[in-house]
Amino acid sequence: MDINKQLSELYHETLDKVALAERFSEDRLGEYSAPFLLNVDDSYLNSKKKILFVGKETNRWWGRLNDFANTDNAIDILQQRYKAELFGGEVVGKSGAITTYRAEPNWNNSLFVEYKKIRKELLDDMRGSLVWSNLLKFDNAKSTSYSRNTKEDETVVQISKQIFKRELEILKPDYIIFATSYTYDKIIKEFFKDEITQSDVIEPKSLWKFNIGDTICYRTWHPSTIKYTAKKKKLEYYIAIINDIKSTSNK
Repeated sequence: MDINKQLSELYHETLDKVALAERFSEDRLGEYSAPFLLNVDDSYLNSKKKILFVGKETNRWWGRLNDFANTDNAIDILQQRYKAELFGGEVVGKSGAITTYRAEPNWNNSLFVEYKKIRKELLDDMRGSLVWSNLLKFDNAKSTSYSRNTKEDETVVQISKQIFKRELEILKPDYIIFATSYTYDKIIKEFFKDEITQSDVIEPKSLWKFNIGDTICYRTWHPSTIKYTAKKKKLEYYIAIINDIKSTSNK
C-alpha cells in the first residue's frame, strides 16, 4: 500500500472528530495547534539511506485543534500543508482562504539550517529525501512563552505516542536524528521503553546514541536551546552524527 495512504488512514483513525472528542473535552480543543501530519515524497522512498529528522513540537501550525476538528478534509489539507513547506503550492487556510507557499519559506532559522546540512551531506540535497517529523503532534497554542511545548501534557503525549510509533512502522527509517535536547528524553523513553537497546550516552545531555529495533538513533541539542552548557558548539554534535552515519552506512 502507498505510504501516504497508510499515513492518511492512521490520521483518520486517530484524529477524526469522534476520536478527538474522546481525548479532549470540547472546550480544550482551542488550547492546542492543529496536528503535524506527514506527507512523504518519493525521494525518501528511493533513498539508499532512509533518515528521519525529529523536532519537539510545532510553534504555531496552520490553526488550532478546534479549527482542524471542524474543517472538512482537514487531514488532506494538513498533509498538503506539509508538502507545501518543501515544494511550494497552494493550501486551504483555516478560514477557507487559499494561501500560496514558496518552497522552504523562512528556512534560515537554526533548526532548518541543521536539517539542510544533514540533507546535503547524507542525501545529495534532494528535497523531500529527509523526512521531517515532530515527537509531539500538537503545540500549546495558548502559551505566551517563546516555547509552546506540550511535553508535560499527558493527553498530548499519549496520542502523540500512538501516532509517532505507527509512523515509524510505516516509514521504516534506517536512522532517526532527534533534535530535541535532553529535556525530551523522558518522552522518547515513554514512547519506546524496552524497545530501546544498545544505549550509549556518548556525552551526558549532549549526545545519546541508541537503537529502536534495527533503527539507529541519535539525540542531541535542539539548535535553539537557550540554557546551553556543553563541551562543544551545537553544530559539532550534528557533524559528529553525520560522520557516524557515513561510517555505519558504508560498512
